[in-house]
Amino acid sequence: MNILSVPWTHSGLKRMIWATSSLARLAERGVPADAFVRTHLADRIRRKIALHVAVAWSHFQREGTMDGIPHQAASWLALFERTVGFSSSDSSRSFLDALIAASTGEFRTAVEDWIKSAAIAHIAAWRIDDPLIVSVPVEALAVKGGPEASQWVFDRFTKTYIHEWQNESVAWELSFALASEQTARRSGIDMRWLMERPPSVALSANTLVRQHTLWADEPDLILSGTSESQLMEDILHLIYAKEIRGAQELATEVCSRNPGSFALKRLRAFTLVPTDPSSARMLLLGDQNTSEPWLRTLNLASCAIVVRDYVSAGTYLSELDLSEFLHESAWLWVPSSLQKGHAEVRSYQVDAWVMAARDVLEAGKLSN
Repeated sequence: MNILSVPWTHSGLKRMIWATSSLARLAERGVPADAFVRTHLADRIRRKIALHVAVAWSHFQREGTMDGIPHQAASWLALFERTVGFSSSDSSRSFLDALIAASTGEFRTAVEDWIKSAAIAHIAAWRIDDPLIVSVPVEALAVKGGPEASQWVFDRFTKTYIHEWQNESVAWELSFALASEQTARRSGIDMRWLMERPPSVALSANTLVRQHTLWADEPDLILSGTSESQLMEDILHLIYAKEIRGAQELATEVCSRNPGSFALKRLRAFTLVPTDPSSARMLLLGDQNTSEPWLRTLNLASCAIVVRDYVSAGTYLSELDLSEFLHESAWLWVPSSLQKGHAEVRSYQVDAWVMAARDVLEAGKLSN
């Protein structure tokens, strides 16, 4: 979803073209752009803006200059400081303090009001300077079938696994599997498009049963109403946007406030891999979490690649039983980018990452 990526990258123009063309295609299929952006993506857009405001605030606090801050982020930072009274020159504040302030209170309300009323093109561009304000009819905030149908359509075309969907969406999916034409007609969406993802009675029914019979704990809210999984998504977003320092600051401060979270500790180690592999390695070796041992091993191999210790990297890879973890997947550092010093992240299946890492090891050994 290009609207969630930062608009100031080198591919910013392509991003805008992709975003607007994607929204136009959705509208042709009965999904209003307003519903997609203002209803279903609203909270994620708000969180991404809060993240980059905190990054810009931290940059200015550290460097004492706005140089290097994209103009869109600088505009949001100016609104943040006016709204919250949170000065970048205040050395007593931390990155996490800025993120909490940007995620709550008056600034959060200002961002939410902007999402509700700014033109879609200006939301896509993250434009806060003199945005075009439009009147949005209530019926434009959902598909013709109503809010639950709208959520179902959003879930089935943006989330890979059905267990990630909301309960109501799974119920709609079961209805669609059993009575496709009637359900499509009720939703107001063309059945031919809905059938691009064929439904399954068994999968829908089993998921619905699990959602109603298994005890599910409420997500632990560990930062201003944000869950651990949302924080992980935010940290990965910063890394993907090449704001690695911001990701490291957020991971470090959140870990210090939540020392019992193994997942956050592992994520902090992950953020440190490209710039401080020694510290990342120490954190990973001290990781007492027994879940996903393959992930710990791959990150240790990444640390070794950064320092060009290809023997150790090969040893870590040889410890993996690929037949056991073949279809596991995760966000991982691109091996060749670690070797070249411009770290990038990608979603990999384990076997694909191991193949890419072995290519790097072979090339590294030949160059030595």
